[in-house]
Amino acid sequence: MAMLSEVCAGLGDSRRAAELYDLLLPYAGRNVVVGAGVACSGAVSSYLGLLAATMRRWVEATLHFESGLEMNARIGARPRLACTQLGYAQMLLARGEPGDTEKALRLLAAVLETAQELGMKRLVERAIALKLCAQGADASGDLRTSIDAVVSRVEREKPDLRGHAAPDGTVTILFTDIEGYTAMTERLGDTRAQEVLRAHGAIIREQVGSNRGLEVKSQGDGFMVVFSSARRAILCAIAIQRAIAGYSANHPEEPIRVRIGLHTGEVIKESDDFFGKNVIFAARITAKARGGEILVSSVLKELTESAGDIPFGEGRYVELKGISGAHQVYEIQWAGAPSRRPVPAADRRAEGRYVFRCEGEYWTLAYEGTVCRLRDAKGLRHIAHLLRHPGQQFEARVLVTIGARGAVESPAIEIVGDDLPFGGLGDAGTVLDAKAKVAYRRRLGALREELEEAERFNDLGRATRAREEIDFLTSQLSAALGLGGRDRKLSSAAERVRLTVTKRIKDALAKLSESHPALGAYLAGRIKTGHVCAYMPEAGQPISWEL
Repeated sequence: MAMLSEVCAGLGDSRRAAELYDLLLPYAGRNVVVGAGVACSGAVSSYLGLLAATMRRWVEATLHFESGLEMNARIGARPRLACTQLGYAQMLLARGEPGDTEKALRLLAAVLETAQELGMKRLVERAIALKLCAQGADASGDLRTSIDAVVSRVEREKPDLRGHAAPDGTVTILFTDIEGYTAMTERLGDTRAQEVLRAHGAIIREQVGSNRGLEVKSQGDGFMVVFSSARRAILCAIAIQRAIAGYSANHPEEPIRVRIGLHTGEVIKESDDFFGKNVIFAARITAKARGGEILVSSVLKELTESAGDIPFGEGRYVELKGISGAHQVYEIQWAGAPSRRPVPAADRRAEGRYVFRCEGEYWTLAYEGTVCRLRDAKGLRHIAHLLRHPGQQFEARVLVTIGARGAVESPAIEIVGDDLPFGGLGDAGTVLDAKAKVAYRRRLGALREELEEAERFNDLGRATRAREEIDFLTSQLSAALGLGGRDRKLSSAAERVRLTVTKRIKDALAKLSESHPALGAYLAGRIKTGHVCAYMPEAGQPISWEL
């Protein structure tokens, strides 16, 4: 029965897994021993964990795996302990709840340590493949992208998407993943890479929710999302790229470049064939996209171009892996993508120069041959002042007095408008007032009820969203309350100035990155913010800015 449990898990046979589970359950808490102690195959709980995971009964699987780990460790069955850790890690990755990937990676690290020491070559190979899968790749002979892993799972499970189809029976499919995620993991390390992955996932899910999409499956850094509206799918893709560009501007030390591909197919009439043709077609288009690029099929372009509000680039013919013939795809010229359209004559004179100049209500910005214009913002004024004085440091309270052309406009203490007014030189009141705290706690109560209901109905997506919001609200309350539940005070005027200037500059860089990613990335890596701000150009490569 123990051996059959492993076979059931390998085949994903949930029906036979249920039969075996009932047969094995009375032996939970015992070990599988061959003959009179000739050989030990470890704790029965480990096999029950495999069976429960095959049936997607996550709570029971977790309890059995934890029990199996404890018993195998207690009796010193190291090979079986490593196998249990591998099965547990696989279950966590299949469940995909917050924190599961990090725990799975810790388990896999232990598996590799034991398997390499004991010379268990096959177990080493399986652990490495699963680790790559957890980090956004799927390894089965060759390294495939996380999108391949998503497609593989979707083809197996074949979720019913008919309820999310347009009236004509079509569904628009969007795939997205991070370019070079495996290399980024090696550079940053597992822990920091997972933090970046969580931030990436939060951006994707926020934009998918805002555009009424359905997250079908995610694996590592890969997502498959469907929409009933083809136009809304493209707008979601554009929103994702813009949000990612903003994140990268604020995190120049670990920027993200996402590639996105879209295709529309008929799911009602071709239900059986949909996953084998249209899903794979969308995935192969995504594989042809570069980081920061959105590619769509010719079918999707035909469906959406009549409105004239989506900026399609020129088409190009590509060969798609596993699909015969050449296929035409089109790039979406979202605001942050390098434009292939001719530069207007009025801006042509700025090409080949470095310009950061305010002209009335707009700024003309030129860098590496690309020109853009942005509406005036206070953060752009701060940046211009720093560019005017490379290598020099300025206190934040000085920057808030500087206008677009370097003139002093107002005392630092008189920040108004989008900035909260300052009090005296001491604290500036409480972080949250009584009314806000009551609203936070009321919302937390509602979210906990929603989480309980989602878990009861095994609605993983809804449960994940509820947990994320609970974590966010809890962190906000924790930041607002000190020891004994006492209100924390807001910081001094100097601290408020620092926060204000930092926010202005980061907001300006985020908007700049949407229109001019190269300039946004350069400035994000060269401008230092804090109580003291500075523009630090690269040594030996000064840039002469026209200001």
